[in-house]
Amino acid sequence: MLRKIFNYFLSFFVSKKTIRSMNDMRQESSIDESKSKSGSGFEIDIKPKAKSNDFTTIKFKITKKDLDVVKTRAGEENAIAYANQVINEGDHDYKTWLKQVLQKKYQNPKIDDQYIEDYAKFKPYQVYLNSSFSDQEQKTTLPYIKKIFEKTCDDLKNKDPKIEENPFFTLYRYGVSKINTPKPMASNAKSNFYVHNSKINGHASYFVFEVDKNTQNIKAISYCDGNPISDDRIINDNQINGVTTFRVNNDLKFNQKYVDDFIKNNSQDVSQDNFYKKLRNNSLNFLQASVNQNAKEHSVECQKSKRGNCGIKSINIMQRFLIDQTENRSDQEKKELYKDFKKQLTLTSLDQLVTMTNKAFDKDYPPYQEIDKDPLKINAIDSLKEYYHKAQGKNNEEAKAIIKKLSKPVQQIIGIDVTSENFTSKVRSNRVHPLR
Repeated sequence: MLRKIFNYFLSFFVSKKTIRSMNDMRQESSIDESKSKSGSGFEIDIKPKAKSNDFTTIKFKITKKDLDVVKTRAGEENAIAYANQVINEGDHDYKTWLKQVLQKKYQNPKIDDQYIEDYAKFKPYQVYLNSSFSDQEQKTTLPYIKKIFEKTCDDLKNKDPKIEENPFFTLYRYGVSKINTPKPMASNAKSNFYVHNSKINGHASYFVFEVDKNTQNIKAISYCDGNPISDDRIINDNQINGVTTFRVNNDLKFNQKYVDDFIKNNSQDVSQDNFYKKLRNNSLNFLQASVNQNAKEHSVECQKSKRGNCGIKSINIMQRFLIDQTENRSDQEKKELYKDFKKQLTLTSLDQLVTMTNKAFDKDYPPYQEIDKDPLKINAIDSLKEYYHKAQGKNNEEAKAIIKKLSKPVQQIIGIDVTSENFTSKVRSNRVHPLR
């Protein structure tokens, strides 16, 4: 019982920013560190604002060790996003917590344990599809991204076993789990490639360390990020080079200490702006490595990021870079492999989303009777309308396939005529901002 109470209230501390944005759950948190020396404990004071009577003021003490554990588990994300994620990992305490939050927010006591299970199954597909077809910021954590790709790739493999022949499948299904580990994420005849999170504050991007297989010397360090950063990365108004590579000119053994020290000295807990300034000014600290920063190279042409979808965007760029380094194929072949994999992964995820949306509108499922009291139905309506609308604005094979796949569900399930002239205005005017 104590553990549940601890998890419940500490979640709100971690998610202060997000919960402040929820009209029916407004509160303030403060931390008294005066008694924190020698690990004696923090005191957290949670006070409801004037417009809320959902919570009472409660004080309790936890140790600094407890805070560190929760911050690590939460990945410094908001508690609601975290709860969405950990329910996929079987964390019963957070399933209970999320059920209580949704019941209060939507004033719907019919949201039960089975509903939360359905909600948990729905979220990975929505998060993945939002990364390409939503204007909403899509904050998420690396552990959850790993689970998203495990889930979506397994669905794709069940649908088309031949997809395993595509090298992108192997990288997304099995490679992502090797980020931040001693295992190389990819290899070619001469080099291993190790991938580590930059740990920039509030931003997902990655460093790739190319290491000689024979000597174990670092050959190059590459930075993967979907933002323009500097003029020399920009191709045109919409396209940039997503990878910047620095060649190492001396013999320097690769080891975890160098990785940790490099990231700590350059990007860990640093703001995006400050790190980008270092990159633009050629002032990164390569420690013992001899690097001519003026000779940096750029590669992996991609669309520049336009919203907060860096979690998956940066991984896409990094995966394309690894394929460029490890696959002995033409540039056009590699481009087609990526487009085909991404298209199939998107369509498979849409299949799952439509299936769950059909269930959401099943008249025999009690929580789904009133739309405004049903977060899963709100998410489904919002997502399908937005994905269809975004696909209309793109002229590629993936977008055409999405329009074809969604025309019937959007019209029949949601009840909106997508062929009407005012469909776009309906999407805009009926925007719902669901619990993300």
